[in-house]
Amino acid sequence: MAYVSWHTLGKLPEKWKHSWDTCAYKGDMLVTEPLISEIYTQVARKDGSDSARNCILKIKGLKGTKMFPTEEDDNLAMEAGKLRLLAERQKRDISFVDSYLLAVCKRTGARLHTTDHGIRDFARVAGCQVNWLPLEELGS
Repeated sequence: MAYVSWHTLGKLPEKWKHSWDTCAYKGDMLVTEPLISEIYTQVARKDGSDSARNCILKIKGLKGTKMFPTEEDDNLAMEAGKLRLLAERQKRDISFVDSYLLAVCKRTGARLHTTDHGIRDFARVAGCQVNWLPLEELGS
């Protein structure tokens, strides 16, 4: 989530920009409505609803953005639920949104880009491809 919102807010570290360009401008970025909801909430809390709305419009307007799932796909939420239950059995704290993103990655073979090491580790267990972008590089 942070990876996408940092770019739209102009805060993406230089060394992550190549990865971003590949996703956002070459038709490679799958975005889900739960992710949009989480980004909106996080940005609105910090910068207000106008800023959050602009952030979402930028994300949805990128050449590479593809909203997922398509209307004919109605089982993704159940797949996300199964992943969340697997995470719980392994004593891992995975949010609904993260489990949904992992379900999308499993279904499509897409690579997940994350700053969260817990998601990184569980993505590997769940059989998803993952790129970890350490927060330490932001100086946070």
